[in-house]
Amino acid sequence: MDEKKVSERDDRIRKMENLKELGINPYPSVSLDKKNISDVLDDFEELEKSGVGLKTAGRIKSIRSHGNLTFSNIEDSTGFIQAAISKKDLGVEPYRLFCDFADIGDFVEIDGVAFVTHKGERSIMVRDWRMLSKALRPLPDKWHGISDDDKRQRFRELEMVSDLSTRAKFFRRSKVLRAIREFMWKNGFTEVETPVLQNVYGGTYAKPFTTHYNALDFDLYLRIAPEIFLKRAVVGGFEKIFEIGKCFRNEGMGPAHLQEFTMFEFYWPYADYAKLMDFTELLFSDIIEKVYDNPIVSFDGHE
Repeated sequence: MDEKKVSERDDRIRKMENLKELGINPYPSVSLDKKNISDVLDDFEELEKSGVGLKTAGRIKSIRSHGNLTFSNIEDSTGFIQAAISKKDLGVEPYRLFCDFADIGDFVEIDGVAFVTHKGERSIMVRDWRMLSKALRPLPDKWHGISDDDKRQRFRELEMVSDLSTRAKFFRRSKVLRAIREFMWKNGFTEVETPVLQNVYGGTYAKPFTTHYNALDFDLYLRIAPEIFLKRAVVGGFEKIFEIGKCFRNEGMGPAHLQEFTMFEFYWPYADYAKLMDFTELLFSDIIEKVYDNPIVSFDGHE
């Protein structure tokens, strides 16, 4: 392990212990009545004009000290905003505590008022702050992120911290799944859940993962597809059903091919393949409009 990172971690642990000695809990975690940073930015002009105090919280992504004034970028899942911490406005002791104990990666809560700097940046002048969660390990390099592709794939949380575009993909995936469900519900489909552990695997040709059921002393398989049980549900009387769930295939892997993946499958008795093709086109159009707010998307240089 890099000696610099080891010493930095030791320094952060020391700060955590010092906070405890001062009677300050470095992990209170809870922050009630906080505004999302995106809401602060949306209402910024009104907040600035009224001078009403506001509270928000997030992770410290940068710290820039200039004597009696320190600037820090605070980020939550909705956005980021600059916090201005002034010895004059905050007070000598709270300012010293921030300078001595706050590090990049820490989660903090800040109370203050909205204002615009002389450079035109929307900011919060901090009147009070507290530690929510002291980070004991440094974040990945701001500019280079994680260069090791294997580490990037195994520790996606670190990639999300250093690369906002990666985090955006996860939010987009959530929107896609919601759009699928809303479209299927709107068209009269019922969502069902079928067994992941199966005594007979099927629905496609693939090698399964095997596990053992201790209570009954026999082997089971992680499903390779939901098809069999969905068709059994149709036999039971369901007419328009779908499932979104995990499937597992114990075979080759690559950047776009994992052994664990999410599958979406639906069945519609009384509809032929032509009807299903038209329906699938409408489904994709609806997803694209809801997720991208635009029916035209770019892919591989084409629209």
